Amino acid sequence: MAALRTAVRATATVVEERESDGAFLESVLEAALIAELPGEARRTGGGTQAIQDFDRSPGGFDIEWRFGDRRIAIETKVTDIRHSVFDVMKLALAVRHGVVAGGACVIAATASQWARGGIVTEMTDSGSHAGWRSWWSDEILADPRNRHEIDVPTPRPLRVPARFETLAGPICPMPLAPEQVLRAFLIRVPEPELIDAL
Repeated sequence: MAALRTAVRATATVVEERESDGAFLESVLEAALIAELPGEARRTGGGTQAIQDFDRSPGGFDIEWRFGDRRIAIETKVTDIRHSVFDVMKLALAVRHGVVAGGACVIAATASQWARGGIVTEMTDSGSHAGWRSWWSDEILADPRNRHEIDVPTPRPLRVPARFETLAGPICPMPLAPEQVLRAFLIRVPEPELIDAL
């Protein structure tokens, strides 16, 4: 979606690093992104979000974005890229069950963190994969590192979409936080089939 790409690029230019460690809080990233998104965007303020096929309701989306007649859920992360595996599965289930029309992840991390980001880094790779790219959840969850991210004592998905697709967005340097790189991707679920997650 062009509007999200534009907002991500703009966000990358305004987020400033902390002097102490060259990073920034996730809330700073969220606030900057909300300011750049067209339409109506807001933090959900915590709480929970009812989504079928979780053992109990997971936390609310970081950002809820209404653009035209669409409701998009956005999850953000700073540095902890692998934790986004949980976000991907949560967003895929939310899209599959019609809770939202689409999902997106917006993530900031250093080059070395991106190099260790595994499957999530692959999902943000717009250079070698143009267009929508298919992912099979059973293959993702066969990797113990990915399974660990959903098999924790927080709300856990019991089933996940068998297949989902991602569309990588821009890879943006962050001039005011030069150690960080901002990446994003969209998520859609083209088929209704679910598989057991645990």
